[in-house]
Amino acid sequence: MDNQKIAAILEELREERDQASSVIDALDKEVNHAEANRGARKLLQEYVDRRNNIDAAVLAMDNLASGKRRGRRPGWINDIKEAGQASE
Repeated sequence: MDNQKIAAILEELREERDQASSVIDALDKEVNHAEANRGARKLLQEYVDRRNNIDAAVLAMDNLASGKRRGRRPGWINDIKEAGQASE
């Protein structure tokens, strides 16, 4: 995946996150005015979960775009590399 595609996906995810945040803010005000409204609370929680998922996706895409890796390589990959270097 090239950097332009990653940048486009990131932009879309950020826009969706901003929209979800706006909805969350509006719903939060409504829920505070009508404490007994369970449906609004459920909808608010769904949007909070959605925003959190989008945040995780943005972070993953940022890491992908920057070339960052998570953790260290598995041992078997290092073993293969070492065996290849030893045979040369």
